[in-house]
Amino acid sequence: MTMEPDTSPEAIRADIQDTQARMSQTLDELGERLNPERLATDAVHAVAHDVRESVMRKPFILAAAVAGLAAIVLLIAWRLESRAH
Repeated sequence: MTMEPDTSPEAIRADIQDTQARMSQTLDELGERLNPERLATDAVHAVAHDVRESVMRKPFILAAAVAGLAAIVLLIAWRLESRAH
């Protein structure tokens, strides 16, 4: 004894409405996940986390980056100063 699905117009309408509601919710969730602002924010947080982890494991990386940046700034300042004279 198998039960056949209800094929009355009301049951079909209810099934369609349920399907539309689920699809709408799914599309809303996809829209939120694929929001460019959210994707950018998530990427920035991921990179920041990776940088923090790297610095915690190998602090000399930060020191080298700061030293390199300082050298570049000093080189630019020296070049600008030598051009001024």
